[in-house]
Amino acid sequence: MTWADEVIGRRTGECYRQGAEHGEVNAMFNFGGFLSSAGQDADAIRWYEEAARQGNVRAAIQLAALLDDRFQGGQPDGSRGACASADYPTMGQPMTWSSWRLRRTALS
Repeated sequence: MTWADEVIGRRTGECYRQGAEHGEVNAMFNFGGFLSSAGQDADAIRWYEEAARQGNVRAAIQLAALLDDRFQGGQPDGSRGACASADYPTMGQPMTWSSWRLRRTALS
């Protein structure tokens, strides 16, 4: 990556952040993607979740994909995710929006 690419990337991220903080749903989605590509999945989940709450379907899909990786142990080093299967007896079954909300509430 060149120096110019790095500067453009930072400015793009900053624009997405400002838009997201001002309530722009598409900026929330884009900022979530920016954060996820930078390896900041916990922050990305926050923005995808907010965009999904406001009706952005693409954000809901990305949120589900990130959570699926975390709950099912999709770590790059092959280690388990943050939650053990014993904590979630329905592991391996499709996660519906309502089951995700229940799990989210349990983790809060």
